[in-house]
This record gives sequence, structure tokens and C-alpha cells, in this order.
Amino acid sequence: MIMSAEPQLKAEDLAKRILNFAKFDHVAIKVEQKFKQASLVRARAAIMMMSRTINILRHQMMRMIFTAWKGNNAIQTRHDAIMHRLIKIKDIQLKSHSKELEMEQLKDNLKEARRLVFTATNAMLELLQQSLRSADNDVLRFLQLKQMYPNTIGRFTEAVNGQKILDALSSGSIAAADGDTSTDDVSADEMMAKCAANTKAQIDQMAPHDNLIQWLNFQGRRGTDMAYEAAQITPVGAAQANAIRLKPKVKEKKKEYREIKGLQDLRAMISSPGAMLKLLCHASEDARVEYDRFRATETSSNTSTAAAENSTMTTTLSPSALLQLKAYFKIVGRNLNLPPDVITRDAFVLGDFNSLYAYAVYLYTFHPNYIAPGLALSPRHHLSYEFLTPQWEKIQRVLTENMCDPFAQQQLYIFIAKIKRVNKHFLRFEQVCHYVDEIAQWHQQSALRETFNDFTRRVLGKDSTISVALERETLASWVSLSPAKLLNLCANEDELKDIEKVFKDNVLDLVKIFRIYGSGAGGKGILEQEFLKVMTRAGVTDKKNILRSHLQIIYQQARQSSPTPTPTSSPASNSSTSPAGGSGSDGEDDAGADDRGATPNEFFEALVRVAHHNFQKRRDPGGFVNPLVAGTLGVGIGATLLLHVIELVVDKIVPLTKKSQEQGLMFKKQMVHPDVQYVCKTQEKKLKRVFVAYSQKNKNPNSRGKLMDLNDFETLLKDRRLVDALFPYGKVKQLVSFVQQDGDLSAMGGGGYDSDTEFVFTEFLEALAAIAVFRNANPYLPLAKKLEMFFDEYF
Repeated sequence: MIMSAEPQLKAEDLAKRILNFAKFDHVAIKVEQKFKQASLVRARAAIMMMSRTINILRHQMMRMIFTAWKGNNAIQTRHDAIMHRLIKIKDIQLKSHSKELEMEQLKDNLKEARRLVFTATNAMLELLQQSLRSADNDVLRFLQLKQMYPNTIGRFTEAVNGQKILDALSSGSIAAADGDTSTDDVSADEMMAKCAANTKAQIDQMAPHDNLIQWLNFQGRRGTDMAYEAAQITPVGAAQANAIRLKPKVKEKKKEYREIKGLQDLRAMISSPGAMLKLLCHASEDARVEYDRFRATETSSNTSTAAAENSTMTTTLSPSALLQLKAYFKIVGRNLNLPPDVITRDAFVLGDFNSLYAYAVYLYTFHPNYIAPGLALSPRHHLSYEFLTPQWEKIQRVLTENMCDPFAQQQLYIFIAKIKRVNKHFLRFEQVCHYVDEIAQWHQQSALRETFNDFTRRVLGKDSTISVALERETLASWVSLSPAKLLNLCANEDELKDIEKVFKDNVLDLVKIFRIYGSGAGGKGILEQEFLKVMTRAGVTDKKNILRSHLQIIYQQARQSSPTPTPTSSPASNSSTSPAGGSGSDGEDDAGADDRGATPNEFFEALVRVAHHNFQKRRDPGGFVNPLVAGTLGVGIGATLLLHVIELVVDKIVPLTKKSQEQGLMFKKQMVHPDVQYVCKTQEKKLKRVFVAYSQKNKNPNSRGKLMDLNDFETLLKDRRLVDALFPYGKVKQLVSFVQQDGDLSAMGGGGYDSDTEFVFTEFLEALAAIAVFRNANPYLPLAKKLEMFFDEYF
């Protein structure tokens, strides 16, 4: 910088100047430091003085502010006290003035509450009256179902106090006091559901057809009662009334309805066009009117009756029954809206029990007719609470005039409690009706399930369960053990009844054994050698137990009409006994009895005597069963004749049918094979012509063209040269007894066991197939091929 100012400056001068500048800077720095130090001292002193001044000023200001606040606060306190006193005085004035307003408001609130109570009570009363007026149908249905099913619905209603609730509601006593029917809601619901479940389980244990029988019995009883009541109140004209007054009064006897007790009665009822026509007219008022019109028309013109008498239709129905059948099919389609093939005339004409039973179940399921047309509820069970309306109007009037009347208020509480109690029990009764409907539907479903199962069985070629049950019931009704001949073998009469029940329970299998092994008499009787064969197959004959000579004597004793001593250890005591005639129930002579063999009841008696012989052999001299023998034979030490009969029949005789049943079932399964059905369809027209031609020779004129008799079938086989030493007439009778499927036992012989019955075309076809298999025993040839060869060769 110096050089820039003085460029001509020498170096010595330059150094001196630089030194001077350095000295000046040092002095300047020191001066500056001292000046700064002095400035800081002055500033600090000034700050301290200002701080003391500010504190003094602040103290003075706070003192002045406090003094001013103290004066102002005293003024404000006096002002607030004055305002508080003024407000208090004003509030006292307002409260004293608003008492009247509060009373008015309270009165308005009470009026509004009373109006709401009146409105709610009126609504409850109106709803209750409407519900009771519409409950007549439920009450009538409840009473009808209770009468229809006394053992299920009747017991259910007793268990849940249903009838007590209905009686209390109909009499009005439930409105006066709470009776015994009031229970806790939760426990009552649980108890009702449990009772309903138990009732359904009871229905499942019943025979399904019992449901249909109960329904038909109820419809018949009710129809008879309604017809009798209608006849009593039928209006008459003046002339008729005068004539009636002149005649002595004779009380008309009420027609009693004949109860259906079993499947035999059920079959007779549903196969009768007249009975089914009565059922239809009872279910539909239009059907009754239309039938009256039809009957009047047919009565005026006898053309239909003459046509029925001259008809060539094959049937066992009388002309009047045919006329009723015509009327039935003319009316039923329009009134019940039936499907076209649910029932046909041929079912009535031929007495097809399976079809008629299925049709009856259809009516039971889809047209139950729980409430018959024209049936009204009796005044005794009519639910009406009109007497509550005057009571309520009186309470309303009193409370409107003086709402603070304590007596009226108490009456209001009592009245509301009545309505609540009636409503509670009415809802309980509705719940009972709901469960009753469920149980009634369970009855229907039980019968419907069995019917569908029968449809499936028939499609598979099996016998329907209902036809088997009918056959069992029919056969069981003919089982009869003679007390005069067998009571001395039993401990008492009750044991004989129990033994007879064993035979009734196993009658189907026993009759099958009877027919299978009784081929010598064509299934009508069992000969002595055949009886011995049965005993041998059952494993009864042995040297330690019973000899064939004992069995021969037992067979002869069963054929005798008078009681004889029972063979025990030695047959010599009865060796002089000769086989006499049949049992006391049969009126045939001795020779005829020998020709036909033992009847089924005689066969059963022989089995009882065999069991008694075993019972005697197993007892020691003291009259008790030998323990060693009992242990060996599996019979208890305290065994009785009944247990020995059960051992013989159930454990030894009945299993003999198992093999034949398996063979028959296998054959029926082969018959429904598509190839076999194709061959049968191919030959159907030809075979039907043969069937009709030979069935025209039937001894029964009503069955010609529809049913083939055993004699006609034998004639056919003889003409076709199918009867020979390989296939004799005895085998023909046995074969016919096997192929019969319809369970129709009404046409059987005196004892009901005769297999000489008529059969339809399907059974005729099955019999021909069985003969084809019998004549061609080649196991490697299918059934369809055997049938084709058989039909080509013989037809």
C-alpha cells in the first residue's frame, strides 16, 4: 500500500515507515482496549441504576393497582348481593305464580296417559275378539283330530292340558281366575315339545296302515252321525206333517257304523264302490249333490241298471255296485281333481288290494277332510268373550268422570290382567293346535312312507309289505289249536294261548313250509312222509331225541278228532292208535282226510306234540329239566313247553324257508332284467291271446277273460305237452302257489290255506318262466335265452 502511494520511496525509508505503523497499531490497540473497558463499566453502572428505578416503579404501580382493585371489589360485592336478593324475590314471585300452570300441565299429562291406556286396551280387546272369532276352525280341527287319534293326539292333549285350556277358554272361567293350566312359559314349551317328540316316536312304532284305518273309521263314524242328524231335522211338508202326527211316534234307530278292525276289514271297505262313494260324498257337498242328481236320473231310466246286468265285464261286483262304480268315477274326477292314473276301474273290478290301498293313502294324504262340509262347532266349545265389552265400557265411563277414583283404577288393573290371562292361554292353545297338526301330519307321513316303499318293492318284483301284512293277518285268523286236544299238554290255558300266538306270529313262514313240502296234496295238505321230511330237514329226528316211529304216532294223533295220550318214552302204548279223520273243525270223512293229508292246524298241532315230546324227554323224574340236557340243548333249566315250541318253530322250522325265499328273490330279480323284459314284451301279444283263450273256460263266469284258474292252467300245460313225469300235476299246483303275489286269500278253501286260486296275466307269465327254467336247467344259459327257446318251442 505504501509503495503504491509513494513509488519512489527507498527501502530504508520504507522499513522505517513500516516500523512506525506497527508501533501506532500497538498503541491504538491498547487505547481501544481501555476505551472498551471504560464503556463497559459505564454501561454496567447505567444498567444497575435503571434496574433499581424500574423495581421502584413496579412496586409503586402494583400498590396503586391493588388499592384500586380493593375498592372496586367492595362495590361489586355489594352490587351482587343486591342482585341476588332481587333474583330471589323474583323467583319466589314466579314460583307462586306457576303452581296453577303446573297443575294444568299435570292434568294434561294424565289425560294423555289415560287416552293411551284406553286406546291400547281397546286394541287388545278388539284383537282378542277377532282372534277368538277366527279360532272356531282351529278348535273344530283340534276336536276332530283328537277324536280321530285318541291314542296319540288324545294322550298328547291330556299331557299338555290342552283340553283343560280349551274348556277354560270356552267357559270363560279363565277370565275369572288363573287356573291350574298356567305354568312357566319356558318349562311349558319344553314339556310340550318333549310330549310331541314322544308321540311321534309312538307313531313310528305303530303299523303304518293303522293310521289309515283310524282315519277311515273316523270318517265313517262321523258320516253316520251327520247323516242321522240330518235325517232328524229334515223339513217336511204340511200334508206329510199331518200324516206323521196321525201315526204313532216310533223312535228311529240310529245306524251303527261297523268299525274297521284289521286289514281284512280294510280290504272289504276300500274295494266296495258304495263305501268309497259314501266317503266321497262325506268329503264334498258338491259330490253329494251330484250323486243325488245322478241317482235320480238313473232311477228314472233303468237303462244303466239293465246295461250293468247284461255287461260282459269280468267282475265279482253286483249290478248295483257297478252302478255305484260308474257314479264314483263320474264324480270323483271333477271334485277331487285326481290324476288320470291314480286309480282305475280295473282295480275295483279285480279287487287289486295294492292299488286300492295306495289310492286310499292318496285320499288320506291329499284329501284328509278333517272338517267335513256342513260340520259346525258346538256352542259349548265356541270361544266368545263379548261379556268383557260392557265391563270395559263401564270402567271407561267411571275413569272419564273421575280419573282419581281408586275403585275404578283397581277395576282397570283387574280388567287388564283378565285380558292378559286370556291372551296368554289363547296363545298356549294355539301352540297346542300347532303341535296337534304336526302329529297329524306325522300320521300321514307314516302311511305315505310305507306306500312309497311298497311302490319300490313292486318295481323290484317283491311283494308289497301291505299285501304281506294282509296275508299274515288272514292266515293268523285261521290259526286255531284245539284246547280239547292240547290243553292237557300245557301248564294252563294261558300257555296254550301263548303257543297259539307263536304260530300266528310265524304263520307266513310255516304256511310256506306247509306248501313247499306238501306238494303231494297240491299244497292243500301235508302227508305223513312229507311231515317226516320236514322234521328231518329241521334236525329233529335222531336216536337220542325222537325216533321216526314217534313222529309217525304224533302225526296220527294230530289227525285224530279226540284227545289221546301223548307218547313219552315208549310208542308201544299208542301203537294201536289208528289215523282217524281230520280235526273237529273239518267235516270231511276219514278217507278224505287220508287223501288230503294233515291240514295246517293239524300240522301245527303235530309241531306242538313234537315240542312236548322233547320237553318230556328233557325232564327228570321230579318234573324239572335235566341240567345236563338243558346245557347240551341250549334250553334253560326253568324251561316250559312254550320255550320248547319256540325253539322248534323259530329256531328249526322257520329257517327252512330262507333258502326257498332266496331262490325266489333271485328268480324275481332275474325276471326284471332288461333282456328278460324284452323277450316278454316281444311275446306279450301272443301270450295274452293264449291267456284270454284259456281263461274263458274258467268255472267262475265273473272271472272269464281276466283271471286264469288252476284247472285252466293245467289244461294249457297238457295241451302244450308240458305235463309229464318230469313235471307232474303236483308240481303244477306247487308252482301256482309260489307265483301268486296279490295276497288274495278270500277265494281260498275252507281253512283259508288252499292254494287253488285264480291268478292274473303277470303271474301267468312268471309261471311260464319258472317252467322254462325247470325244463332247461343249463346253468350257463341266461334266462332270456331260455325263455326265448321255450316260447319258440311250445308257443
